[in-house]
Amino acid sequence: MDEIERERSIQLQPIKRIAQLRLEPSEENNGRVIPDDVVDLVKEYEYRNGRLNIRQQKAFGLIDFTSESTNEETRFIIVTNSLSDLLRNINYEDYVGIDNSVFIYVVENNEIKEEIQLEKTLRIL
Repeated sequence: MDEIERERSIQLQPIKRIAQLRLEPSEENNGRVIPDDVVDLVKEYEYRNGRLNIRQQKAFGLIDFTSESTNEETRFIIVTNSLSDLLRNINYEDYVGIDNSVFIYVVENNEIKEEIQLEKTLRIL
């Protein structure tokens, strides 16, 4: 009974607002796709190409998915619907050291149309 009485007597302080933010969407397309929208497509594509252990990452991080080949090589995947927008906005310094393991998948009409190694995109620019 003492415990119940103690809990009943606890008084909570009202929550004070310390900040209020208003987010407005940018009109500029950054070329990224939300991983939840293409997770099944990427998994199917990776399985067809002999890669397993596919993991989805949080939206808009450095990468969207990871997968492993049978010889345990890790592949880092970025999914885009606009290669030109992605290449214009990507910060290559973030991928130094892993750029040969990062692949960009270009999605069109709910299909992966193109697969490009990030390292090779440096030659395009």
